[in-house]
Amino acid sequence: ILGTEYSRKVVAVLPFVPWRLVQKISHRGLGDDVDPRACSFYFIFILCSLSVKFLVGKFLETQMPRGVSGFSNFLDTPKAQKMLESYGLDTADFNEARGKMS
Repeated sequence: ILGTEYSRKVVAVLPFVPWRLVQKISHRGLGDDVDPRACSFYFIFILCSLSVKFLVGKFLETQMPRGVSGFSNFLDTPKAQKMLESYGLDTADFNEARGKMS
């Protein structure tokens, strides 16, 4: 419901121009002719959801099960790669950026 209400509307402006990969996510739902620093509702929603999940996990002291190495294993699955492509991300760029972070 909120996604349709804020469709094609800039809800925030970053104080910097983000990396190309982040820019693709932050512009989801916006037109092509917007400021590169503009953010859509989807981007703000994702940031808020991830931060709340992290803080609740810290507050409740929950941990990942033993033997699970984390979210990065999920990103290597074909289903996750297809999901990233549906968001308009180039999976080769994404995987290259992940390789540089580790």
